[in-house]
Amino acid sequence: MYTRITLLLSLLAVLLAPEHAAAHNPLTTKAPGDNIEAKVAELRQKMDAAKAAGVPAEALQSARFIYLAGAAWRTPVITVCFWNGKKNVQDYVMKYANDWTKYGAIKFSYQTNGQNNICTDANSANIRISLDANEPRDLYVNEEDSRKGDWSYPGNIDLRRYLVTMNLADVEKGRLDNPHWTHHAIRHEFGHALGLMHEHQRKECEGWFNFEQIAKDNGWTVDHAKTQVGTFPDSDLAGLGFVGDYDKNSIMQYNFAKNWLLERPGLTNPCTRPDIEDLSDKDKAGIAALYAPLEASPHVASAERKAHGAEGETVETRPTSPEAIAKEHDKLKEIQANLQARALQRSGNAEADEKARKQAAALGDVITTLDEVDSMRQKPGSSAALSSPTVPSNP
Repeated sequence: MYTRITLLLSLLAVLLAPEHAAAHNPLTTKAPGDNIEAKVAELRQKMDAAKAAGVPAEALQSARFIYLAGAAWRTPVITVCFWNGKKNVQDYVMKYANDWTKYGAIKFSYQTNGQNNICTDANSANIRISLDANEPRDLYVNEEDSRKGDWSYPGNIDLRRYLVTMNLADVEKGRLDNPHWTHHAIRHEFGHALGLMHEHQRKECEGWFNFEQIAKDNGWTVDHAKTQVGTFPDSDLAGLGFVGDYDKNSIMQYNFAKNWLLERPGLTNPCTRPDIEDLSDKDKAGIAALYAPLEASPHVASAERKAHGAEGETVETRPTSPEAIAKEHDKLKEIQANLQARALQRSGNAEADEKARKQAAALGDVITTLDEVDSMRQKPGSSAALSSPTVPSNP
């Protein structure tokens, strides 16, 4: 859900941000103690504690990178299946989802021997879609609200505990009643599934949204509206690859109802635009950078890889190769070792020695929890869902 930020924005800002920053509450499992979401929340708390203790920003950025690295799909073929829905509606969804594949070196595989793939369990496909809000089976782990509306989990994440990873419950009706909005919703949610985030949550739009009205119209709390529309801190976006500056024409920005945007005398809201349903030039450049051809590098997302975006802009992606991840791990451990050594030196300044000890311990907690998160997932990622608003009443 956002326009040009080519990397897993959503994962960093949504999962390593305050508790309310998930679009839907993470789905619970039969064994909550083994829930990756709980461990991610713990990681967030450990990082907050480390920051408060004065752990160097470089160390925290390395920890964020290790967590986020690899959220882009590692295979050029991303499999898709459907839990329900008529074949013509399934085909309709894939027609518009496939627009992303025209610009990135990826393919959505949703058919076998000419027949659309039908989901049977959590191993059926990478992306598992429900098209029916009245689906009788318990595919949402008793999260009834998840049956409604349109949303997707972001990026390459281990969601084997969850059956539905994308919900498009409004498509069957919307394709007839409001096809323009529906085309936007499909492309938007598949952008999330590829690891993109909301463009309107960049700093340029800060302070220009009517959160109370957005919450009222969508049946959300105001806090939840802020997670879907509010600005992500620059610190959370540091180091992520992106193409150019803010792009209000991105498919990863909502088509906002007029009363969802604030007006101020003598000022122009920078995030106002006509409703759109197509990918912008920078959407195309962003997905091309995130999913460059495999032959461009020994790794799907190499530290060296660069691409060119719209109007000659340079795109640089985060290094996500195994070597880069190992390098960041080494950096973390080196910083921790230096902090521990400083604490043991007994400089004569008891306050400074105690500060170094606390920093070393706090960073050690981050490293331990980060390793536990890594051990719980098949590949880097998280499972916070990102949702779309309902059809605006006054588009």
